[in-house]
Amino acid sequence: MKVQLTKDSRRFSREIQSLTGENVNLCYQCRKCSLGCPTAHGMSLKPHEMMRALQLGLEDEVFQSGMIWVCVSCEACNTRCPQNIDILRIIDGLRELVMTDRVDYYNPH
Repeated sequence: MKVQLTKDSRRFSREIQSLTGENVNLCYQCRKCSLGCPTAHGMSLKPHEMMRALQLGLEDEVFQSGMIWVCVSCEACNTRCPQNIDILRIIDGLRELVMTDRVDYYNPH
């Protein structure tokens, strides 16, 4: 799949940053968050993949994956991130967006 960065695709990452205070663009895909995640094996979109999707503005892919509901909030991703990104806060922010009915809700489980 070819993805082109546009102003609209960057809008979602800015929205997440204003909601959570976390800059998803700091992530450089080291995958340490996913390697430490105890539930990554059950996720269709791993934490590092979610971060990349947010950077690219792939809002539908993030929400349709259902990964925000598989996360058990153990904070392993946060402790392993060399950029000190609070990934759990981002996931909580995505959950908040779903609860405000701003996005279509999808829970695969």
